[in-house]
Amino acid sequence: MSRILVAMCTHILMGSNSMSRCSDWLKNRDVRKELRLDSGLSQRTINRAISLIGDHSGEILVRLWEGLDSRYHFENTDVTSMVLPSL
Repeated sequence: MSRILVAMCTHILMGSNSMSRCSDWLKNRDVRKELRLDSGLSQRTINRAISLIGDHSGEILVRLWEGLDSRYHFENTDVTSMVLPSL
């Protein structure tokens, strides 16, 4: 799963939010070699990864925050009381 996430994030950072284009991009042998993927990822695999990320998004955000906080030792930051503006 981690290599799939790396591939998806890399594709997004290159300027495309389209996950259907991501599976096409991963058909390129040089891209797969750079990302250490044995084969391209099908659109179905990418969609499943997105679904799993969505199902566990709360846990993922908590773990990311804990990792950042343990590394950078943020002080006086209470993310549990953050209020996001309504749109």
